[in-house]
Amino acid sequence: VLEDLLGLDLYRAVMQRANDLAQRFQAQAEELARRLETELAYATPERLRELRRQALALKQEQARLSHLAGTAQEALDAARRLAEARERKAAAEARWREAQERSESLRARLAEAERELQELEDALARLREEVEAVPFSADDYARVHADLQRAEDAAEASRRLQELEDELAEAARALAEARTGLQEARGGLQRAEDEASQAEEAWAEAQRRLSEARQRWAAVEQAARQWQESARALAQARQELARREEELAEARRAASEAEAAAQEAQELASQSQARLLALRQEHAAHELRRGLRPGEPCPVCGQRVASPPAPGDVAAALSEAEEEAQRLQERWRQAREEQARAAARAEGAASAVEMARLRLQQEEERHASALAALRDAQGDEGPPEGAMTAASRAVQEAEALAQAAAAAREAARQRLDEARQTFQAAAQAEARLLSRLQALERQRDELAGRLRALRESLGAASSPDVLQARLRELEEAKGRLETLHRRERELSRQLRERQTEHARLREELASLEAQARLARSQEEEAGRQVAALAPALASLLEELGWQERAQALAEGREVTSFLSAQLRQHSEELQEVGRRLGALEKEAERLEQDLGLADRLREQAEEAQRQARVARALGDLLRSDRFQAFLRQEALSLLAEDGSRHLRELSRGRYALVVRRDEFYIQDHWNGDEERPVNTLSGGETFLASLSLALALAEGLPGLAHASRRGALESLFVDEGFSHLDAETLDVVASALEVLGGPGERMVGVITHVPALAERMPARLRVEKSPEGSSVVKD
Repeated sequence: VLEDLLGLDLYRAVMQRANDLAQRFQAQAEELARRLETELAYATPERLRELRRQALALKQEQARLSHLAGTAQEALDAARRLAEARERKAAAEARWREAQERSESLRARLAEAERELQELEDALARLREEVEAVPFSADDYARVHADLQRAEDAAEASRRLQELEDELAEAARALAEARTGLQEARGGLQRAEDEASQAEEAWAEAQRRLSEARQRWAAVEQAARQWQESARALAQARQELARREEELAEARRAASEAEAAAQEAQELASQSQARLLALRQEHAAHELRRGLRPGEPCPVCGQRVASPPAPGDVAAALSEAEEEAQRLQERWRQAREEQARAAARAEGAASAVEMARLRLQQEEERHASALAALRDAQGDEGPPEGAMTAASRAVQEAEALAQAAAAAREAARQRLDEARQTFQAAAQAEARLLSRLQALERQRDELAGRLRALRESLGAASSPDVLQARLRELEEAKGRLETLHRRERELSRQLRERQTEHARLREELASLEAQARLARSQEEEAGRQVAALAPALASLLEELGWQERAQALAEGREVTSFLSAQLRQHSEELQEVGRRLGALEKEAERLEQDLGLADRLREQAEEAQRQARVARALGDLLRSDRFQAFLRQEALSLLAEDGSRHLRELSRGRYALVVRRDEFYIQDHWNGDEERPVNTLSGGETFLASLSLALALAEGLPGLAHASRRGALESLFVDEGFSHLDAETLDVVASALEVLGGPGERMVGVITHVPALAERMPARLRVEKSPEGSSVVKD
């Protein structure tokens, strides 16, 4: 009880936790050391210094190669500029020679063009004199031609007027027939519109019925799905209830077995306690026998001892009985705990059964509601399984009706379109014929007016035959004149071409002369650039140690290919050095990171070792039970000290309590502070010692208990033992009990046959005996 009160099991848990932490920290330290020895073994400051030395050498080589590449690039650029200057000089010289040659050719062609131009001008002057001599007047030709044209137009107008009269009669007949067809098309259109309207109404009704069928099908589908889900949930709830009921039966069976085991353990523990009590009484008598002397009074009953009882050895039997009693008490405690756990499991299983029954009831209600909703959506009391089939069949029938109505509507629309097209065609034909009739009437009126005007304008003019003869004469003269004019135009064209060619040749000659001057200027400029670039490039080649290439350059040979190859070689070497330098720098950076990681891992390993040592030391301290023994010894010492204070008062200063090897001893101040076991006290003195310890425990319980078990002694019962006390001691004990009860701090119950003590109690329950049995009376 004291160990449980002090919470010593907590220190055993702390010891286990400390040992676990020590193992974990030790394993962590070993893992960190392994990583340092394997993964990071290469990470050393010497390796980092070597990498930095190699990087510095590569940077120097990089600078040297960069300088060589820059110089080679500069020489290559100069060589390219020199080659370009030489090419420009040669090209300019070639262009100048070509311009000179083309200029000589153009000068010869220009002289020939000037001679041809003069010949054409002379021929054109002679042709113009011939044109002036031709007897032709354009006004006469136009007047005769106009009179002849009017005479021919009058004859044609008379013939066309007669044709128009015939066409007017035919157009009037066709217009009458078109108007009759238009009336028939108008009637057909009205009938088609009536049929189309009826088809539209039938289609709308079919669509409405199809929409209602689909809505009913959707509602039935949703209700059926909910009904199926509720059916599955109902089956699951029934299975869950059956499983929970099986678990409840199993839990009740286990609880019953645990209760029987607890009762059996209780009976065995009670039997062992009775045997232990008997042995303790026998052992007490045996211990008391040692102090008995014939003729002296007995310290227990006060009577004189005639002869001491025979000695016996009961210590071994008492030790065995105590061990057996402790073992059976522990078994009873475990049986009670198992009974409590079994009862808790049975209670939990019963609660689970109630929950399963509640869920089954809810699922049954939900299933009934889903079935009612399905039948409401179905519209009849048919089986739920056929609801979807009936609804689907209704939708299919509505769809078939809707398709038939749609086909009828489409056919009616097509007939309506055909009737409209027929009507529109008839209307267009009627309008077209009417328009043609009106157009013919206008043409007839216009032609009649024109015929009258032509006849009035001709008057008494010559006949068409005379006009034709005069026109032929004029046309012959016109033909000769046109021939001369064609020749004149041809000569004028040739003259313009020769003039254009002459001007172009002059311009081309001027351009060639300008090009020759520009080519000469460019040749001179390129020569100056060659004279300036060649010495500088030769100096660069000699600086790079390429004297042979400088000599070749002086001889006029090109060095661009050689310089390009050298620059490419230096660039490749520079790239290789840069790649190696980058790899070294990355390796050095990674090595620096790994060095930092190694330092951190060493610190973590040292910290883990330190924590492992601390945890291991704590576990060692708690493993030896020295700390728990110290706490237990301190608690017993405090109880002995506080109990001694009460015992001295109750025993009038004679007795005190001390602790020796976790056992209470009595210190007798009236006998030279002799210390002896508590079992040597008389019955009354034992009662006083027990009462003193009870008072000390009641007062010191909050201070002794562990924080997790801290509480207060709220009730205390004291059974008998008062009859062995004298009046003064009884008064002291009563006063101590009153103080122990305090103002409502705890309840103290006293079981006694001493009336004086009973009168001191503020509330009393008195047991009265009668022939009918015992009864309790509250005073």
